[in-house]
Amino acid sequence: MPFYIIHALDNIEDVVMGMPHRGRLNVLTGMLDFPYSGVISKIKGNRELPLDLSGAGDVLSH
Repeated sequence: MPFYIIHALDNIEDVVMGMPHRGRLNVLTGMLDFPYSGVISKIKGNRELPLDLSGAGDVLSH
């Protein structure tokens, strides 16, 4: 069972992970099951949040 699932079961609310930028997309899509379509959509410049929500999404690159 992945560590983040174990922590969620222990009622831990926040987990901070650090990594080099080259591994970020792999972690998003591999470990966290973020859909590849979401990554491609962000690369194409599409919004991450609906228009009725204010806020900022993640940056594409650093």
